[in-house]
Amino acid sequence: CDLQNIVLGWYNGPQLTPFAADSVKLVEKAPVVEPEPGEVQPVEILFADKANRTEYTTSKQVWTMNGITVTNDKGASTNDVGNFNNPARFYQGSNVTIAADKAISQIVFNCNDYKNTYPTDLQSSISSGSVSVNGTVVTVTLSSATTSYAITKLAGQVRMDSITVYYAE
Repeated sequence: CDLQNIVLGWYNGPQLTPFAADSVKLVEKAPVVEPEPGEVQPVEILFADKANRTEYTTSKQVWTMNGITVTNDKGASTNDVGNFNNPARFYQGSNVTIAADKAISQIVFNCNDYKNTYPTDLQSSISSGSVSVNGTVVTVTLSSATTSYAITKLAGQVRMDSITVYYAE
């Protein structure tokens, strides 16, 4: 059997993988979908580690990444602000503000799946915009774009893995 090489990956140069010439069928490469000119791409803030947390006290924490700032203040919570990541914890009664330097049209909260009440507690805390829940994902579509969106007095503890922000066009 004649062995040939095919490039199956690229990491510090081509990664060659031997194969039998008669065992591979060539197919067309899938097209790369490029954004339309002027199309605004979503941005995400991750809570996987504390590298994106720029401020922490027992009454306030601030996370910043990709032009998004998430502030959690103790507000009416009976608990101090949590010193956690992966996921970030936002306690019942606390306030959460999502801010950006561009006008936000939609916010997608990716709740952690440790407890199935996180999405519904978040949903019941939201007082403006239209809200939908799909599993652990809570999507808020704002009625008018804004650079700052606040959730006052969370109805229950919410743990988040990330938040994705969509900007107005």
